[in-house]
Amino acid sequence: MRFIGSKTLLLDHIRAVAEEKAPDARSFCDIFSGTAAVARYFKQWYEVYSNDLLYFSYVLQRATIENDSIPEFDRLKEELGISAEAGQLEFAGIHKGYMEEEFYGKMFKDSEYSHVYVYREPVDIQGLKLQEEEVESVMWMELDACMEAVGRGTLPNCLYMDELELLKQYLGAGQGD
Repeated sequence: MRFIGSKTLLLDHIRAVAEEKAPDARSFCDIFSGTAAVARYFKQWYEVYSNDLLYFSYVLQRATIENDSIPEFDRLKEELGISAEAGQLEFAGIHKGYMEEEFYGKMFKDSEYSHVYVYREPVDIQGLKLQEEEVESVMWMELDACMEAVGRGTLPNCLYMDELELLKQYLGAGQGD
């Protein structure tokens, strides 16, 4: 049987046991890492090893345990000319996408993880500096109208519908306006 949930509420208790049973330890092993909550927490005091059977856990562990720096959202600046700091972006979730279809006359396969963020700072469309190789144009529209247009295929885009659904769920859960 799989445990559904996170061990976040147990972190202080796990730390107390670790300090009591192994006060001189320098490494910590999170055997059933799952969301990597335990490994992330203990990373500040120990050299952490983590393990899990599921691929999503491997991806989370690589992104959060091995990474020792705060992400610098360079692509946002590079592609749109927006300089944002980590504190200005709200993490809405992770999307795993896969598709195979014809794109401009050629077979295209896409397998990716995307991190979806909300940016609430004012943006002047006219002031954006678009990287032509990556961004053709930008426009403002209501999220529901965007989802409808993407669903009908009337809006040229490179979005997955479930990325928009993830965003809608985040904004609808009291996290957004």
